[in-house]
Amino acid sequence: MDYKEIKERNKKLVNTHGIKYDKVLLKEEKDERLCLAIFSNINNLKLKEIQSELKELNNTCVYYENNNSPFNGTLHFTLLQLLGFDHFKDLEDPSILVKLIPFLKEILPLKIRYKYIILTPSCIILCGLPDKDINECRKKIRKELKDFIKEPYLNNICHSTLCRFTGDIDTEKLNKIIEKYENYDFGETEITSFNIGYGTWKLNDYEIKILYKI
Repeated sequence: MDYKEIKERNKKLVNTHGIKYDKVLLKEEKDERLCLAIFSNINNLKLKEIQSELKELNNTCVYYENNNSPFNGTLHFTLLQLLGFDHFKDLEDPSILVKLIPFLKEILPLKIRYKYIILTPSCIILCGLPDKDINECRKKIRKELKDFIKEPYLNNICHSTLCRFTGDIDTEKLNKIIEKYENYDFGETEITSFNIGYGTWKLNDYEIKILYKI
């Protein structure tokens, strides 16, 4: 997984276009924007220190943690978006998704060690090293549902969102924090199950709908 290339590409985007803010995430009520995805909540990462520094810059941004506060997001790993936010539709017959269960069982349990962060125009992502070939699993899923899946982009890395921007933030100070933690061992998490279902940007329990749990 070439995180160096992704880091440089996103650095150019931020330098050229600046930070993009999603003010909808500031609302306390349920976010109606949905996607269909394969995801799992994660925990045991060492995030307190970096999140404390980020919150000093802007405490209204959405920070992903192990809780369901309407002002935060739930820390999670998304294996694949089957229908991105722009292509989402409510499924009349979700049984088509049962075909994916054997592929997901093949990579469980899945351990991920998060060792990098990358600044993108809309968020900060944690990047990890999985102990299984998740891209091979993704290929099998794409092949199985090739006429159904509408991904927003071809996901070929292992990442989780740490923070999503909702308003003005000091980019100079932000870059200093990114540099401090860009090669930092945030710890390891073990994923023992996946959810297939409808999710939001925050992925809090009161917003999502799980169709299948593996």
